[in-house]
Amino acid sequence: MRIDPGIIRDVLSRTDLAALVGSYVSLTKRGNDLVGLCPFHSEKTPSFHVHPDRGFFKCFGCGLGGDAIRFLSQMENVPFPEAVRTLAKRAGVAIEEETPAAARSRSEKELIYRANDLAANYFHRMLREPAGETARAYCERRGLTQETIEAFKLGFAPDRWDGLVGELQRDGVDLAIAAKAGLVKQGQHGYYDFYRARLMVPTLSTTGEVIAFGGRALGDEEPKYLNTATTPVYTKGRYLFALNVARREAAQKDAFIVVEGYLDCIALHQAGFHNAVASLGTAFTAEQANEIKKYCRNVFLCFDADPAGQTATLKSIDTLVAAGCSARVVRLPEGEDPDSFVRNRGSEAFAQLLDDATSWVEYKLDHEIATIRGGFRSAAEIAREAEKLVRGLPREEWDRWRVYLAARLGLNVDDLR
Repeated sequence: MRIDPGIIRDVLSRTDLAALVGSYVSLTKRGNDLVGLCPFHSEKTPSFHVHPDRGFFKCFGCGLGGDAIRFLSQMENVPFPEAVRTLAKRAGVAIEEETPAAARSRSEKELIYRANDLAANYFHRMLREPAGETARAYCERRGLTQETIEAFKLGFAPDRWDGLVGELQRDGVDLAIAAKAGLVKQGQHGYYDFYRARLMVPTLSTTGEVIAFGGRALGDEEPKYLNTATTPVYTKGRYLFALNVARREAAQKDAFIVVEGYLDCIALHQAGFHNAVASLGTAFTAEQANEIKKYCRNVFLCFDADPAGQTATLKSIDTLVAAGCSARVVRLPEGEDPDSFVRNRGSEAFAQLLDDATSWVEYKLDHEIATIRGGFRSAAEIAREAEKLVRGLPREEWDRWRVYLAARLGLNVDDLR
């Protein structure tokens, strides 16, 4: 029985090609590629190239190339289905055979992709029409250029109950499928538009499908954002906004910039920081960290400077470090977010913030130092608490951070030892 093609696509999107190949081949970074000696033929000069951002490998010596499934199949001399199952197990993807039920599920996903695509086109068209005047004015106030609007396919959901419903019906979309996609809701009198009078921001998968939307209020109404909930094609906490366009730049610069919201991310792209992505939540998840790691291991965390942003930063650091990533924290001035900062102070000022970013270790220690200082404790108690912090770090860094902590706390470094 065939494996569901949707599962194969899911397996490939969730497999870290660089890590997979690197477990068999010693790879060296060369430009945007990883290069090593081909494992499929004998050679003395490396001609085997891995392109993590595009998800394929190629040997310019023997000509063999392909995706992660092809690599594992050739490397382990196993048939295609077994390679898929092996990678699926590693990635935590449940394998479904192409049974009638699986075929129906796959068909449903394809129908949802089509409904989402039609909705994105409708919202984008509405932004250009007279009904979208308020949304266009909002974009202008936020400093968004027409080029940026087109690049992110921003749109507008008119203040109507049946605008999208009518559009989807005209295109032959089953409204029950549109409801599963989160585009419409069913009420006592039939289906109605879920998004109304909002700036619409579509989220795309790395394979190009529209998988979700964020609807931003144009005034002070609550909630500020209406976001797609879990659907058959989208799970919150797994995907990153703009990863489809940021991954190549991140691979080139060997770093991602992670912000929290859509418009923060879009503003950074407009300012020239094309390696920015948004976590679409208050803290990073393990799945998002693993997505990041497919392309590079370095991350600049740039959340709001308020207490909620600081808490999210601390949690995100733990998640990223646990996934094997290295994090630096961009310290925004109080009251600023990435969008307001780059609009008010410009690209050069933000680039300087990146240059001045704090290592995750220092950020966490500074947070703990503030906690220690706020307690009614003796110098000996403070020394013991500080040493606990140090011993939670890699051993080779203990002395360096003991000196840092001692200086900040006004203690003798020997007291920490």
